[in-house]
Amino acid sequence: MEQWAPLLRAEGVSVTFSTFLDEAGHDVLYRRGHVVSKVRAIAAGYARRVRELAAPPTFDVAYVFRRAALLGTTWVERLVGRRCPFVFDFDDAIYLPSTSDANRAFGFLKRPAKVRTVCRIASAVTVGNDTLATFARRHNPSVEIIPSSIDTDAYRVVPRAANRKPVVGWTGGELGAERVDPL
Repeated sequence: MEQWAPLLRAEGVSVTFSTFLDEAGHDVLYRRGHVVSKVRAIAAGYARRVRELAAPPTFDVAYVFRRAALLGTTWVERLVGRRCPFVFDFDDAIYLPSTSDANRAFGFLKRPAKVRTVCRIASAVTVGNDTLATFARRHNPSVEIIPSSIDTDAYRVVPRAANRKPVVGWTGGELGAERVDPL
């Protein structure tokens, strides 16, 4: 969504981003251990959401990418939906159980089944491909496919030297490139 913000702003649409985790929380989330730091980061994320939801609404529509809160039930998404219409967007099969090795002991807190409910209560759902659309349409009739994309003005293919091994990168919210072990 971030890559579309300048275009939306150029059309007079005000865009505000609110991440659940701050940068420090995101940096520690997929590392082994650091349980206290993870709990603090998640608690701070919930506190931020509660403050935002307690404030008077200042927007006409909310865009929820993957989840409005990292763990647990749909109470945050339900409160968002009471304030204004919201679009739920996901680009991976987040409705299937999946937990990183670093957080396997706490995987039960992710609750992938909540994706069905969030699809149902959303005003509309956008997904990255046909497979995700098939799932989403079981729970919401208003589903659009917006294929995942990369801003090619910001990220350019750089020719590599013939003797250099290729480097594979990752884009996404769940796993940053700096957290992928080299091949």
